[in-house]
Amino acid sequence: MLKSINFKAGRVAGGTEQVIPVSPITIIIGPNNSGKSTALYELPRIQFNQNKILMTNFDCLIDFESILFGQKNNFYSQKESFDGGAKRIILKSKNNEDIQWEVTYHPSVFDTQGMSDIMAAEKLMKSNGQLNNIINQQLKLLNSQERLTIISQQRIEILNNFPSSVFNKLHRDTAAYEKVREIIYTEFGNWPSLCFVIDNNANFELKFTSQKPPIDLEFLYKNDAQQFFKNAISISQMSDGVKSYTGMILSTYAGNEKLLLIDEPEAFLHPSLAQKLGKEFGKATKTELKQFICATHSPFFLMGCLQSGVEVTVIRLTYKEEVATARHLNSTDLKKLMTNPMLRSTGMLNGLFYENVVITEADSDRAFYEEINHRLVESGDPRGITNCLFLHVNGKTQIPQALKMMRDMGIPSAAIFDLDFIALDGSTRQESLEAANLPTIEKETISSKSTLLNNAFKVIPGNEKNKILKSKGIRALNSGEQEAANNLADSLQKYGIFLVRNGELESWLGSYKISDKKTAWLNAVFKRMGDDPNSESYQKPESGDVWDFIGNLKEWLENPKRLGMSE
Repeated sequence: MLKSINFKAGRVAGGTEQVIPVSPITIIIGPNNSGKSTALYELPRIQFNQNKILMTNFDCLIDFESILFGQKNNFYSQKESFDGGAKRIILKSKNNEDIQWEVTYHPSVFDTQGMSDIMAAEKLMKSNGQLNNIINQQLKLLNSQERLTIISQQRIEILNNFPSSVFNKLHRDTAAYEKVREIIYTEFGNWPSLCFVIDNNANFELKFTSQKPPIDLEFLYKNDAQQFFKNAISISQMSDGVKSYTGMILSTYAGNEKLLLIDEPEAFLHPSLAQKLGKEFGKATKTELKQFICATHSPFFLMGCLQSGVEVTVIRLTYKEEVATARHLNSTDLKKLMTNPMLRSTGMLNGLFYENVVITEADSDRAFYEEINHRLVESGDPRGITNCLFLHVNGKTQIPQALKMMRDMGIPSAAIFDLDFIALDGSTRQESLEAANLPTIEKETISSKSTLLNNAFKVIPGNEKNKILKSKGIRALNSGEQEAANNLADSLQKYGIFLVRNGELESWLGSYKISDKKTAWLNAVFKRMGDDPNSESYQKPESGDVWDFIGNLKEWLENPKRLGMSE
């Protein structure tokens, strides 16, 4: 249906506009105020002009054969003539009775001589504005309010009329009705049933029962049915999560529209249900030939879509200091985030929804740096990094892959290494420098300097297994070597690789004089820092030490001219 969207924003600040192809499922992500909902709400606001659908901020390229007629041989036509010479072409789908269009015209105004009915109808609709109405009939915007409206009482319609609501569609389509009921029952443990409500009007109402109603009671207004449904719970009494999920499932399997635009589909849903919804949308692209464009904040919903096995396009938007970017995320990289157990277990997918990401070696590193940053932000200190996700990737060797993925996706991402980065084997260190996009000459220079500095540590007595390097850091070197080491760290920092110049994680907050290692050190430090902001013993940000280290991270992350990001 929808083929592509032309974003006037580039991949990077100042980049040229780009056409991004869309898929059966297209996910729009990004930080708050990045334009996700704006993009979604612009899509229905269309005007036709010279074979292209134009919108205020986006250009939507439409495949007319697909959106209007599918495969042309799957349609048949019916012609009618009226007094005065007017004619009408009615097009009906051979495969889907819900798809029907008609065009009325006068031969003296529009010459269809030599055209097939389908060609004539297509040209007529383009020329007289009916195309807009048809396209709008094929798409539906589902915001949180619309999802609740869908499940409200609906008037019962005459059977020979085209069903205009989902309840009337389900009333006539037993297969769709059973499919919807099974999906909803699986999630909530109660059976949704359409019941007759007779007051001033004759309406359908959706109610839930603990037992599946006997088939002969469905849709009947008789004593047995009324007795069975007497204690049923109306959907109006259910939680917002049940209402929202049910509304989206009904639109998917009983709505007439083929393109669904959904703003925050995860709203009111717990994470596992959001993930299942993504999988359900994937199924519907095949069985119902639906197309979905969703704006979301949920990595769980995104994961479900990716796990469904259908093609998924992910577009990440940003908007900062009046500069917008739009980046089509590489599907291969996204699949790596899903399938690589090491990366998947660390929640890397969550990073797509933040403005900044900081990647650390281990979970203790992540927890410590995240807490330091939290206290900076909490106190209003300008060194604090807002909207930042701290991740760990289970060791130095995993950092290059994670760093490259995040940066390729346009997410400002910094990596923190202990000083033993200089002692890494050549391949691991090289991969880290490549992930940070250092120029070739710079990579060679840094690799050479790292080797020389590591050799300088090796000759220090007691440095077995880098013991001195880790405990004392650069301070253990002579003055000339210290200058070289600081220059090396400064060079790496320009590209978003931050070395702990004191040695390792446990070298921070040395005034606490905690000699424990690893997890024991972290627990002891957190205990000393305190957990009650109102207590006098609560550690607040100070100058120097790790507080300034986080400030340096912020300076790189928020610098629009930072080096090392992918174009």
